[in-house]
Amino acid sequence: MELDELRRQIDETDGQLTALLVRRMDISREISRLKDKGGMPTLDEKRQETVRERVKQRTPAPLHKYILAIYEEIMGQSRLYQNELRGE
Repeated sequence: MELDELRRQIDETDGQLTALLVRRMDISREISRLKDKGGMPTLDEKRQETVRERVKQRTPAPLHKYILAIYEEIMGQSRLYQNELRGE
């Protein structure tokens, strides 16, 4: 396969990832609203560990540390967004 074709595939995948990340952040906004209404903290360590475990189960072992690092960043940015929405 040619480099240009592989880059085209990366660009296509990036477009899909961006759309999914926007959807995830929209859902995170709704979660923030419910947490704020219920007086719950933004950070839920148990939930974060559940996400980490699920990611490990869905990822081939050689990629665990890379994909987990991406998810740590995604979860961290979701927390920042929720905190911002909540005025924290």
